[in-house]
Amino acid sequence: MPVAMTRLKRPVSAYLRENLHYTFAGFNFPPTFLDLLLEVGVSRIMFSADYPYGSMAGRPRFWNKFRL
Repeated sequence: MPVAMTRLKRPVSAYLRENLHYTFAGFNFPPTFLDLLLEVGVSRIMFSADYPYGSMAGRPRFWNKFRL
């Protein structure tokens, strides 16, 4: 959204990038994770679990690929 439309001082993407933290539970898809990592940086991503709704199976292998 253009700044003129939102009437914010900065683009919405700047606020999303700088003011929120993101969790990555339930997704073991490297391209999606890498996109998030490139957009917000490692300091804005938190480990989380969807227990009891999601499985932790395969999670260590996924995270070990990135060595965060």
